[in-house]
Amino acid sequence: MKTEKVRVVGIGASAGGLDALKDFFGAMSGDTGMAFIIIQHLDPHQVSHLPSVLAKYTDMAVVHAKDQIAVEANSIYTIPPNKFLTIRNGKLHLSETFKSNSLRLPIDFFFQSLAQ
Repeated sequence: MKTEKVRVVGIGASAGGLDALKDFFGAMSGDTGMAFIIIQHLDPHQVSHLPSVLAKYTDMAVVHAKDQIAVEANSIYTIPPNKFLTIRNGKLHLSETFKSNSLRLPIDFFFQSLAQ
């Protein structure tokens, strides 16, 4: 049995991008065949309610990414606070954050792994 690769869409947003995310997913079918991974610049010490907020605008499953979770179609994964996220071989990987030139760059970090 051959498994089909899931198409992955990476979305980077600032904390102010919530309205755009609600509009985007509110206008989209829940059966796209794609997985969406949202990397949002957040306060590392603030709890994120993004999955529960976005779940009101889509029929797709919306969850915080977990380490080693397999990416599935018609799902939305959000980065948990104070973590970096990468994707490799169809699985998400969480790691501790670090600063590059005094900046936390979680969106850049994820997109580099997605490009590979």
